[in-house]
Amino acid sequence: MKNKIVNFIIENPLKAFIFSWLFIATSLPGYFYAASDYSYKVWYADDNPNLAEFKEFESKFGSDDNILISLHSKKGIFNKETLQQVKALSEKLWQVQDIIRVDSILDYPHVQSFENDIRIEPFIDADSLEDLVPQKLESIKEIAINDPNIKNWFISQDASLTVITATMRPGFDNPPPYAKIDKEIESLLKTFESDDIKLYRGGAVTMTRYNQEGTENDTKFILPMIMLIFVGIIFYLYRSLYCVLMTFGLLLLSDVMMIGFSFLLGFKVNTLAAAAPTVLLTVAMADAVHILTSFFIGLEKFDNSKKAIKYSLQKNFYPTLLTSITTSLGFLSFGIAEIIPISWMGIGISIGVICAWVLSYFCFAPMIVFRVKDLKKISRKKKKSFDLTWLASFVMKHAKSIVMISCVLMMTGVYLGSKLEVNLEPKKQFKDNHYIIQSGKFLETKLGALGSFEIMIKAQEEDGVKDPAFLRRVDSFQNWLESIEGVYQSTSIINILKKTHRSLNGDNDEFYKIPETKSAIAEELLLYQLSVPEGKDTTNLVSIKNDSMRINGRWKIDSSVEGLEIIKTIEDKLAEMKLNGLVTGKAPLTFGLVIEIVNTLGTSFFMALFFIGIVLVLVLKSVKLGLLALIPNVFPIALGAGCFYLIGAHIDLGMVLVGSVCLGIAVDDSIHFMFEYKRKKLEGATRKENFENLFAFTLPPLFFTTLILCLGFSSFVFASYIPNLKFGLMTALVLSFALIADVTLLPAVLYLTEKDPVAPAVSLDNETVELEDESSIEVPDYVPPYRPPVDQPQPDISL
Repeated sequence: MKNKIVNFIIENPLKAFIFSWLFIATSLPGYFYAASDYSYKVWYADDNPNLAEFKEFESKFGSDDNILISLHSKKGIFNKETLQQVKALSEKLWQVQDIIRVDSILDYPHVQSFENDIRIEPFIDADSLEDLVPQKLESIKEIAINDPNIKNWFISQDASLTVITATMRPGFDNPPPYAKIDKEIESLLKTFESDDIKLYRGGAVTMTRYNQEGTENDTKFILPMIMLIFVGIIFYLYRSLYCVLMTFGLLLLSDVMMIGFSFLLGFKVNTLAAAAPTVLLTVAMADAVHILTSFFIGLEKFDNSKKAIKYSLQKNFYPTLLTSITTSLGFLSFGIAEIIPISWMGIGISIGVICAWVLSYFCFAPMIVFRVKDLKKISRKKKKSFDLTWLASFVMKHAKSIVMISCVLMMTGVYLGSKLEVNLEPKKQFKDNHYIIQSGKFLETKLGALGSFEIMIKAQEEDGVKDPAFLRRVDSFQNWLESIEGVYQSTSIINILKKTHRSLNGDNDEFYKIPETKSAIAEELLLYQLSVPEGKDTTNLVSIKNDSMRINGRWKIDSSVEGLEIIKTIEDKLAEMKLNGLVTGKAPLTFGLVIEIVNTLGTSFFMALFFIGIVLVLVLKSVKLGLLALIPNVFPIALGAGCFYLIGAHIDLGMVLVGSVCLGIAVDDSIHFMFEYKRKKLEGATRKENFENLFAFTLPPLFFTTLILCLGFSSFVFASYIPNLKFGLMTALVLSFALIADVTLLPAVLYLTEKDPVAPAVSLDNETVELEDESSIEVPDYVPPYRPPVDQPQPDISL
């Protein structure tokens, strides 16, 4: 198969090139299905129980998506000028696309006694602001900052900040355009700002917008930057603009195909999507480097351009194919992840890696053939080669010490890595100078807590919410809830019912309680419903059938570890009090990803390890050599895990990818190393001769390609989305450890476990390569990447 493909490419380069473009065209229909989803809902599969519970919650109580507008005034809120601004802003928000409800301090339903009846009016009459005298405003202020249903919900304790909540229409299947809405509101708020008034945005709508912008900005900046670095490296190596253009085309088209096929499979752009194109670039770059370097080796060896390209394509066919397969397997292991964006990313890059290999032979190679006569050797300045033969002697001399030290380091890494905790910190998804972080810190100083959670409690039957015994249990639970450390406030239909009951009894605080009978509860709720302004009813607190109720709470939770502990405590208490309830909402939904991360981390890594191990054994035709090749790939992951723990890191959405990704990529070096080792061994080379050859000719270029990979992943330091930043930097660190293991641990283990051959053996891997002039030469099945001879004229491959 190899010879047929290579001969077809060389003899019919135009046909091969056309085939590659037909192959590329198969991915292009995917762009008609391009879609994005940056909301929290994208992280779960449709049949996920946590998402199903949240969907049920929204079906009963309406949308939980909102945007929180916080207005801060140096003069304070309770003056005519500021309240006029609150009124005007609220009216403007009603006009924004897809906003179905706006709540503010002005229209908050204020329940009070009136003769033998109750009066429910807006807390502040927006139509009579001009008539409010300072004494009346001061009275209103006192009521607000002492009412637990208003303080820190609508007004800060110091009365300098008020919150306006704009609720979006429900949209699981057809979500509102969050980014567009937030940008519109951002522009609107600028018209209200002054020296006295500052406005801040927050909530799910704003967070979704910045997730989208962060992903898009990271892609627009990092992708061109890393491509520029890579083509710069190619130009430095080969001094040829044509080589630069070929490589650029290979990298670009590989990404085009990966993205097209991903859309065709129904994948959507999300916050992890920024990592995928850059990851593929670093992998595709290796194929180009191997083909080009072997081609220039062929130019030196044969002084014939056509022989050189045939030499390169034949000798890189299986090594590059196999490294592409192992890399693809590493990413494909994420395909089973329950976290949908991780699954999409793994499958997409896996497809992209294979596409990159096909393009490297059917598009990149023909482009070399088209200009093969122009790529001739010319003089170059002498340059000393990067020689590592001195390290071979060191490794052989200290092999036992290297293995012992490595074992200690590996066990230490495994021990420390086992202490790593899985933790998501929503507040740390962006850098400290980001708008979300800066505004969040300020608002927390004013309101105490910004995080929210929802509790849905189901009654046993229709109208069961009106059962006084049920409500008393819920009331006791709600009182207990507010006593938990970290939980600041909670509100439910019980708050409204108790206020209404008190008002019907002359505002006597003794009657701030749940009515005694079910009929009294029904009557008071009906009275409240009939009295409140339109759009301010209780449908967002009680289901239509009155068989479920909602408790909305505020908490100050900085991590999923804290959040899950509190959620478990709450749900245990619900069960203890025989209440059929659960904790839901965006924050609990996000925290629930921790369980999926743990499952993904273990399953994907061991799947990748198993399948890559099988490939190595089959490729090297030796169980012993295949398993030995895994050692330098497991070692850096263990060492990296230990380092993660020592620097105080934890496993999050970005870190969960590192192990399997590094295993898939780092094994490439081991394959090249073991291919060359086996070839020399079959030729009868002693261990000393074999290692000297490896350190002189194989490891230097592998060092350089690893450096390229590390540069590629290190580019994520410029990412604004922190999980992507962590993923890139930690991957670069682990790949660095992998290179160290390849040049020390792997040869040390081989030196101690292998023996010198008794007599020279005939190479079983050599084959005769038939060239067009009917001459033949013996060449090995694997050729290491290009390394110019020491103190010899270097080829200048400029056009």
